[in-house]
Amino acid sequence: MKIIEKQKNENKLLKRTDLFLIIGHEGKPTPTQDEVIKAIAEKYKAPENKIEIIYIFSEKGKAQSKVKAKIWKEKIIERKKKEEKSTEQAPEQQEKAEDKKENQEQKTQENKEETVTEVSKDSEEKPKEEVEKEDKKDETQTDEKE
Repeated sequence: MKIIEKQKNENKLLKRTDLFLIIGHEGKPTPTQDEVIKAIAEKYKAPENKIEIIYIFSEKGKAQSKVKAKIWKEKIIERKKKEEKSTEQAPEQQEKAEDKKENQEQKTQENKEETVTEVSKDSEEKPKEEVEKEDKKDETQTDEKE
């Protein structure tokens, strides 16, 4: 990665250095924040935990990215790891998914029971002959309507 310094501003009041950089990355995608932090740390000999990336924008049609960063003298930047987030959310999501599955299973079981009882009630109350008569009546009514 090639780093070109466009602007460097020492902010003594806030005890930091503001940087505006152009980073060349030929044949590679836009660099991640971690990659940029490591490159800045090497060039400016600053600890990685005191470097803050404000933005990284790629330029269209060029293998370059504009980067705005800050190097703090006292403040330590804390970064959250992606793994920590996923492990915290995973048990909650699993519980929700299990609850949904149980609810769906209960609903399907109830629906099956209702349909079975309805069918059995209809078949017990009417003998086959009456059911056949009703079917014939329905057929004749539909023929008359047409």
